[in-house]
Amino acid sequence: MKNNITLASKFTKTMIFFSKAKVFFLFFLLLVVFSFSLSAQEYDDLDFRERVKWLVYKPRFFGPNAFRIQELHTGRLSSRWEIEARGEYHYYVGDQTKNIFGRLYIPIANGKAGIEIRGVVYETYQMDKKTQHERNAVVDHPPVYCRGDLIISSYYQLLKSDKLCDIAVSSSIKTTTGNRLCDARYTDAAAYWFELTTGRNLLQTADQSIALRAQGMLGFYCWMTNDLVHRQNDAILYGYGGSLKLKSATIAANWSGFHGYMKHGDRPVVFRSKIDLEVKKNILSLRFNHGIRDFLYDTYSVGIIRCF
Repeated sequence: MKNNITLASKFTKTMIFFSKAKVFFLFFLLLVVFSFSLSAQEYDDLDFRERVKWLVYKPRFFGPNAFRIQELHTGRLSSRWEIEARGEYHYYVGDQTKNIFGRLYIPIANGKAGIEIRGVVYETYQMDKKTQHERNAVVDHPPVYCRGDLIISSYYQLLKSDKLCDIAVSSSIKTTTGNRLCDARYTDAAAYWFELTTGRNLLQTADQSIALRAQGMLGFYCWMTNDLVHRQNDAILYGYGGSLKLKSATIAANWSGFHGYMKHGDRPVVFRSKIDLEVKKNILSLRFNHGIRDFLYDTYSVGIIRCF
């Protein structure tokens, strides 16, 4: 009888101990949840000016138009004026972006040089909450009109030879006309790059209506950041690919990107493909781009280019 009472007493004490432990554990769990909720609420209540300092100035953590990778050209400058209007749709599981892109190319000295002005004139986007917080963006969609940065480029033809190859150099500067820095859409910081592009026809018919061409690009890309230690990021710009001309149609594909020295998020690579069909100096252009690294988007676009 005495042993039964002792066992019952020990069992009761054990149950009381576990009950207290359970209450303590539940209290601790509620405290942790409350702390995280409070931190998230404090972050959401931050003024947008305070959030800007948390932005990461790398392609991985911005919208698809903030760090536009330079197009790989053929190495031979055009002698025609070109005006382009293009609609683009960028898809990423956490961000869907639509924009209108415009471009003007002005040849100089019958194609020995040229000036190009381009940029996004309108952009709209929809991010999910995960992407919004990852990028430290204020809102997940544009509350006001969103526009992009204006990019100005100059081109120079160094060599133009059917027997050897074509070589062109260019310099570009990205202005700060874009807005919605607070949503990590545009950096509000200058960038510039230089490149050398070379191309050569590997096969072609006598009248050059059909030609298989290879081209490559190598250059230097630099952009300003908000990092107090590393005020700018320097990168190697590169690209290589080929094109096939079939009378009035051109099919092209290339692999382009740049390689920053800060590593995480600043080494975007994209595969580009396009089909251009020219009819009476009007070019219908269809493009598909696939982001491979640090550029998260697949891009579908349709454009019209008017040549003069």
